[in-house]
Amino acid sequence: MHRRVKHRILSILLMFFIATTLLFAGGVKVANAQSSNYALSSYEKNLLQNLAFKGWKGFNVREADLIAEVQIRVAGWVNNADELMDIDGYMGPQTRRAIRNFNIAYGIGDTDRVIYSTAQMLNWLENNDGSTAHFNFSEFACKGNPYTWSVWYGTSPKQLSYGWSKLSPNAVKENVRRLMWRLEALRTKLGNSPIKVTSGFRYYTYNKQIGGAKNSQHIYGKAADISVRNVSPAKVYKAASESSFGGLGLYNSFVHVDTRNYVARWK
Repeated sequence: MHRRVKHRILSILLMFFIATTLLFAGGVKVANAQSSNYALSSYEKNLLQNLAFKGWKGFNVREADLIAEVQIRVAGWVNNADELMDIDGYMGPQTRRAIRNFNIAYGIGDTDRVIYSTAQMLNWLENNDGSTAHFNFSEFACKGNPYTWSVWYGTSPKQLSYGWSKLSPNAVKENVRRLMWRLEALRTKLGNSPIKVTSGFRYYTYNKQIGGAKNSQHIYGKAADISVRNVSPAKVYKAASESSFGGLGLYNSFVHVDTRNYVARWK
């Protein structure tokens, strides 16, 4: 009986060893397959190497960070209704499609036949302070407080921290920067018609004062109410629905756009 029990224990251990080995091997295959799917082409490597960072914040440049920055800049070019860009640091099919659409829109052509032009255009669209070519941070400043900029640049009076936002000033500004890139895409899709921002970031207290939603995307710097001269709000809304905006609201004289990470639509 003792020998039989011992033999059974050895059999169980052997089966466990084999199962573990197979599981490990399977994991390696999955990892390799995933790496293969996201392997960078020579074009994509050149794009990352030539992407400039002229923004207001420092940047820890890793490959994943560079890809995420590209995703931020081409997010508005997913071009499918109600599809949101994943800012995940992987050069997957969605990112490649958005880059291709960006290239076509700016007359660059097929990504397989260009090297530096995509990076050059993305760099040209970024201003020295991190804003984009056709938008500036002052357009998104809270209408109800003259100290918005001193807060964002870290020189504000201490009392302004009360009722400021649920996020730090730097986090709010980064959200506004990301919003600008999608607005750049929208502007291009609307024939380069200037977009007027009627409401951008709002202090928590100001948002409450004007009757804004309690958890409005405006208080995070993720939202803007916009209008475009000689373009109907309905047309702006439709183009925005294909530009990776999470939240969209259609009103009589303006359109609300925001970059929340889920789809919400209202009219």
